Amino acid sequence: MIRRRFRVAVVFAAGLLLSGCADMYEDLFGKDKPPPPCPRVLLLANAEQIVQFQDGGGKDLTDVLYQAELDAARAKCEYSFDDDDRPVRVETRIVVDIFAERGPANRSRKASFSYFVALVDADKRTVAKSTFPVTIEFPGNRSRLLFRDSDPGVLLDIPLAEGETGRDYEAFVGFQLTPEQLEHNRQMRERRVGG
Repeated sequence: MIRRRFRVAVVFAAGLLLSGCADMYEDLFGKDKPPPPCPRVLLLANAEQIVQFQDGGGKDLTDVLYQAELDAARAKCEYSFDDDDRPVRVETRIVVDIFAERGPANRSRKASFSYFVALVDADKRTVAKSTFPVTIEFPGNRSRLLFRDSDPGVLLDIPLAEGETGRDYEAFVGFQLTPEQLEHNRQMRERRVGG
């Protein structure tokens, strides 16, 4: 017997522009009914921002090379059905928006970092995780911009067991952080919450 963890193979891929959430389909009585839901996409607390300081510098504002924040992550999905109109697969395309700001110590006018997408099933087990590198250039005298990673975005191809829909899965999005960056985020969160 094949174990569930091996049967649930998730592919992260670039390409394949999807046409939005699944088309409406007809029930046995010929009436349109809404498509099953897409997986939820959530920004991971303490990993939704990244601050990069220059090497050998301090942790002062003047030592910041860049900082970036996940502004939004949205999903569109498309279902495949078997002959009995049961969902057997959901392809989900995730588009990520990142707000980036160049710091005073940044002379290259570039910011390079990675974000990740981790897929979690209904039992809160991580089914798959992949990272995506991003390099942002600040043109001219611009020091702030919004970057949308939508071409082609992130594609999740999720096989569904009987009775499952996309709602049985969650996709967490966050920056790939060093231990120091994660600690910085935690301290900043504590300061905001503590007053």
